[in-house]
Amino acid sequence: KPSLKIRLDKFVDDQTFLDMKRLTLNNDVQDDSHVRQCLAYDLFRSVGTPTPRCNFAHVVVNGKDLGVYTNVESIKKPFIRRNFSDPDGNLYEGTLSDFRTGWTGTFNQKTNESEPTKRAIDAISAALTVDDDKLVEELEKVLDFDAFLNFWAIETLTAHWDGYAGNTNNYSIYEDPTSGKVRFIPWGVDQTFSVQYMLFEGQVAPRSINAAGLITRRLYLSPQGQALYIDRLLSLLDTHWDATAMRASIDEMAAVFTPAVGPGESSRMNVGIGNVIDFPIISGFLANFVSPPVCMDVE
Repeated sequence: KPSLKIRLDKFVDDQTFLDMKRLTLNNDVQDDSHVRQCLAYDLFRSVGTPTPRCNFAHVVVNGKDLGVYTNVESIKKPFIRRNFSDPDGNLYEGTLSDFRTGWTGTFNQKTNESEPTKRAIDAISAALTVDDDKLVEELEKVLDFDAFLNFWAIETLTAHWDGYAGNTNNYSIYEDPTSGKVRFIPWGVDQTFSVQYMLFEGQVAPRSINAAGLITRRLYLSPQGQALYIDRLLSLLDTHWDATAMRASIDEMAAVFTPAVGPGESSRMNVGIGNVIDFPIISGFLANFVSPPVCMDVE
């Protein structure tokens, strides 16, 4: 079944459904459990990260029952208005995009398109050229640094290998006019809560660190940045990583969408949910904490 994007006001001006003009319906082809996205977004939201809302849809098209979809809020102007006091800033989508030399042109500006600018992106790139002892100080001038540490730590805890820190992919950034700082927004979290295998290295990926993105790489390889990251990771493990609460949330979600799951999907769904519940990070994260960073070698 295809993923679907629906524009409710395409043919009827200002038409909405439950106050929404757009629906982004994920077919969960990479998540048989149907719970990974909402579970991960809940964790991002709990630490103050601007995060898409998430729920479920039972989709029927022209009488054909397509079953369960995950409905994820589109990162558009309504999202910006809901999460920021000033919605007139510049929003960029990052898809295999980074702040390293030669990569900054891959960001897709999604707001204020008539006035294209890379001001914030170039400012972050410039901050990343300084020596280690000045790195945090310079990044704090252009990034909401405290919020970025939370974002990075939750990407790691949820094993979001295909996000910014793990793969320079599936994220947006917003240049907030009020603070003048950049905030990171997660996306594409349907492959979270699973052990990742590093194909070319022939080993299970380390669970304590993702550092493919240049910001995360530079921070983790600097004494001050690494100390700040590890302190934040351990702090969020203590305050926000609640396996009992997550299990209750999984059960609650499953009770909502299970009646719409087709008979051919139910066994895969149950296996998928079991894999999320058994995700080793819930019980064994600390035992595997000390491990080398996953980094790209760059000039």
